[in-house]
Amino acid sequence: MTFTITANEANLAELYTELCLRCDKQYYFNDCFSLTFNDTEVNSTATLPYISGGTTFAASNEYTYLCLVDLAEGTNTITFTTIANNAFNIYGIKCIIGV
Repeated sequence: MTFTITANEANLAELYTELCLRCDKQYYFNDCFSLTFNDTEVNSTATLPYISGGTTFAASNEYTYLCLVDLAEGTNTITFTTIANNAFNIYGIKCIIGV
């Protein structure tokens, strides 16, 4: 899954993704996804959303902080690739600029 962000100027930003909550066990980002930002692989040790009990997926989502990124002026490309059979629904991303 690929997202593009257009920035008016270069800036440091916090990158978040909105994911469904899992109910079966706790997962970590690098166990489920690889992430590239402007063709550079990014490491994230983020703990993914989890709520105990219930079915495999909860009926809600939450944003999870992934990492800091250096936004370039112009178009920036963020790609998520599934690397395991630990499915999560990705609903979107957000960047908090100027941190």
